[in-house]
Amino acid sequence: MHSFTDRPHTSLSKSRLQIGLHTVRKKQSLASHRENTFIWYILALAIAAGIFFRLYNLDKKVFWLDETISASHISGTTYEWHSLLRTENPIEVKELLTFQIPNEKRGLKDTIQSLIELEPIHAPLYYCLLYFWAKYVGYSVLMLRLLSALIGLVQIAAIFWLCFELSGTHYLGMLAASLLSLSPILVVYAQETREYSLFAVAAIVLSACFLRAVRKQNLRGWIAYSLCLIFALYTSLLTILVMAGQLIYLLLEKGMKWKQFGKFFAAWAFAFVAYFPWLAVVWEHLELGANGIHWLLNPASLCDLLSIWNANFAGALFDPGHLSAPFQVLMGAVVLVELFAAVEMCRKSSRVAKFVLTLIATNSLPLMILDLAVGGRCSVPPRYQTAATIGIVVLVAYLFYIKLRGKTDAQQLAWRVAFSILLLTGLFSCAICSQATTWREKPLGGDFVAIARIVNEEPLPALLVTYEDERHTNSRQMLVISHLLTPTNKILLLKKPGIPRLDPGMTHFFAYDLPPNYRQYFEGSGRFIVTQIDKIPKLHRVDCK
Repeated sequence: MHSFTDRPHTSLSKSRLQIGLHTVRKKQSLASHRENTFIWYILALAIAAGIFFRLYNLDKKVFWLDETISASHISGTTYEWHSLLRTENPIEVKELLTFQIPNEKRGLKDTIQSLIELEPIHAPLYYCLLYFWAKYVGYSVLMLRLLSALIGLVQIAAIFWLCFELSGTHYLGMLAASLLSLSPILVVYAQETREYSLFAVAAIVLSACFLRAVRKQNLRGWIAYSLCLIFALYTSLLTILVMAGQLIYLLLEKGMKWKQFGKFFAAWAFAFVAYFPWLAVVWEHLELGANGIHWLLNPASLCDLLSIWNANFAGALFDPGHLSAPFQVLMGAVVLVELFAAVEMCRKSSRVAKFVLTLIATNSLPLMILDLAVGGRCSVPPRYQTAATIGIVVLVAYLFYIKLRGKTDAQQLAWRVAFSILLLTGLFSCAICSQATTWREKPLGGDFVAIARIVNEEPLPALLVTYEDERHTNSRQMLVISHLLTPTNKILLLKKPGIPRLDPGMTHFFAYDLPPNYRQYFEGSGRFIVTQIDKIPKLHRVDCK
């Protein structure tokens, strides 16, 4: 039994304990405030930089082959431009460009028909949006790419929502948004007149709706998921890989007996019914679609594939646009960070790991396995693995979500430095990309800039001659270079060796990708001297004697 004199001492001890707890809580509150201040500061800088790089120098990069096909869609044309080139008469560049801009006599129906005849495996939603954008906003290279750039900004808000559904906190979303803002691959495709920027948004929103539907388990959630699924399917056929990941996640997380599978498959069924009209188009024109991607069957060595896979996985965070040895080493280091992040995620949260890792795996491994099994390069273009790139961003963000809340101030400081370095690698990559005229997965762009510079320097309208190959590659490349040439310059497509028709006063012309038999024909005629242009192997100058 305590004496009366013990009570003041006990009261004093309790008072000191309360003061100590208050001090600890105050320090924790200050630490949390400093942590949030740091993250908000970094987030603001990263997003500002991401916005800048998505909008900067939009028209500097070569309007490459795939983008010219997009421009053909908005004009509502198919192969009319090719028929014009095949007349074997020189045509002015400005005539060719009329097939790359909206046509007053053609409407949205013609845009969809163009897509069906040229690229039926590409879903129509983006190209319908592009048609109206070009018609009412503008159709210059800058304005066409601006649509994708603005869509790219939506990705930042969408990833914030996805991460909230994953973790229930805004903290992970802040980290992921800052990493995604400076993701080199996503910045590159945000500056391209193709559907991949919109598909990135669709994949993120679809994933967030899926997680919300699974969490809420109500009819409203599954209806929203089904509508998002329709949106994603009409954006890209690659959505099927995202769906596969979601199914695998449910099997791993909920098991075969999960009572909500009925609603899940009902949402799928409703979406596929809505998507069936375009699915029927794809099936009907399957052979035509396969011809459009025949280049994916070109063999690639295992060494080349490993090098490209390394670059693609690292490209979510670091991609200088080169596959040289020093950069490959740095990319390999980034991939190791991603692997470490996967291990840490599995340790900390089985549910999050199952979702993120299945998202990455189902959008990359099938293409990689296909290339190993039958040969080819389906896994080479990073645009086909857009959803996997998003998964990698979330994966690494989750690593820092764990580590930035370390037990000691020293640990927190170390991981803050690491996070800042990782953002700087993305900033470095985006800075290089902003000054480039092409990128590693877009061949020939640099050559075209140099070729156009030489041809445009001619005092009089110049003639650029090429030949018709079996795959019509050269005629398509003329569409690309037409966006770089002066409108009064001329282009001629030869179907067989012959003497081109020259304008009066023209003493020479240029030849692109000249085969040996064409060169022999020109030189054998005794009328021409053929000279290769320095540092541009595919360009020759042909002078009249």
